[in-house]
Amino acid sequence: MITKTDLELYRDNKRLAADLERRIELLESRMYGLSAVRYTGMPSSPSQNGESSQIRAVDESSEEKDALVALLKEAADYLKRKQLSIERELLKLPPNPQMVLREFYIDGKTLRKIAEAHNYSLEQIKRLKRRGVKILTSPKDDPS
Repeated sequence: MITKTDLELYRDNKRLAADLERRIELLESRMYGLSAVRYTGMPSSPSQNGESSQIRAVDESSEEKDALVALLKEAADYLKRKQLSIERELLKLPPNPQMVLREFYIDGKTLRKIAEAHNYSLEQIKRLKRRGVKILTSPKDDPS
C-alpha cells in the first residue's frame, strides 16, 4: 500500500534533485567558465596575493560541489527505488486517475498543465487525482 505522503515525498525529492542539478551547473559555470580563475596547482608569488583568495574560493566551490553531488546521488537513489513501487501501485488504478497521478507526482506537472494537455477541466483533473489517491490509500480487503 502507498500513502499520499509517499507520493508527496517522491514529488518533493524530485524537485530537490532538480534544484541540486541546477546548483551544481551554476557552481561548475563559475568554476570552469570563461571568467574562472586559472588554477594550476603551482605556488604563486607573493605579488599575486589577490589571486590566492580567488583560488581559495575555487577550492570552497569545489567542496560545495562535491557535497551537492553526494546529496544528488542520495536523492537519485531514493527516487529510483521509490518510483518502482509507485509505478507498481499506479498500475492498479483505472486509466484516467493513473494518468493524472503519474503526471502530477512522477512527471511533476501541475494540475492545470495536465488539464490543458488532455482537454479536461481543472475540476475534473482534481476529482481524478482525489479518486486515484483514495483508491491507492484505502485499505485492501485481505482475502485470507
